[in-house]
Amino acid sequence: MIIGLYMLALVRYAGAQEQLSLKQQADNYYIRYEYFKSVNLYLKLVKKKTDVYILEHIADCYRNINRYEDAESWYAKAILDPKATKISHYYYAEVLLRDAKFDLAKQQFKFYYGDGASALARKLALCDSAALWMKLPSAYKVKDYTGLNTSFSDWGLTYYGKTGLIFTSDRIADENDLDYRTGNNWFKLYECDTTGTQVRQFDVVNLLGQSYNDYYHFGPIALNGAADTAYITVTTGQLGLELPSDSDSTPGNNLYTRRLHLLVAHKKKDHWVVTGNFPYDNVEKYSIGEAAL
Repeated sequence: MIIGLYMLALVRYAGAQEQLSLKQQADNYYIRYEYFKSVNLYLKLVKKKTDVYILEHIADCYRNINRYEDAESWYAKAILDPKATKISHYYYAEVLLRDAKFDLAKQQFKFYYGDGASALARKLALCDSAALWMKLPSAYKVKDYTGLNTSFSDWGLTYYGKTGLIFTSDRIADENDLDYRTGNNWFKLYECDTTGTQVRQFDVVNLLGQSYNDYYHFGPIALNGAADTAYITVTTGQLGLELPSDSDSTPGNNLYTRRLHLLVAHKKKDHWVVTGNFPYDNVEKYSIGEAAL
């Protein structure tokens, strides 16, 4: 009888979920920082009705997944509506600044802060400095490392001995392991030789032989000079129930933050084994990551 009632409750809950409107579903994903899933629903909604709320949320989603040109386009549409929130002008200014449109960014900062604000002076100076620095000649030549770079985020490159490289990337290697904030894979470590060939995942295991590539974000890595000790940034795998709730959690959405911490690993023959945590880790209070030696 109890099992029957429980199953009935599950069916009713599932039915209630199906009855959520498209906007409610989009908002739920947005609240949970799942911007990739959220923006795809908002884009469907905006085809039916041009609403400043939807325009702002589309722009916010793109800004939060670092697609600044898309964010710029949607903020430009949103601020034309008299009901647009003032903060949208600030975010619009920020993405204009990132897109090197300094004069337009200054206009939006002025609208947001008003005349005479000390914060405005700092933002205007930032725009002017960026414009000036971009005109200065560089002593270095920079070119795209086409052998390694993809359309995804590839970064955190470090030497692995004299002939190898290790880097961090969220390139899609597994369609079933997406981070719904960005729509890409979770960050993982990859290794290759210095020519950029034979790229493969860099694997690290725990003392039981279980791979850390099943974690959330795994990387970047810092190696000592002998390349036998590593400090690796990783999203905590601690159970969600053990993590403190975020202060801005809303009823029905008990949100918590998976903070970063450092693992210490040692090379044993041909494989890497995590031997412990960095002694100052405390994922319940703060993040530690991106070590440098």
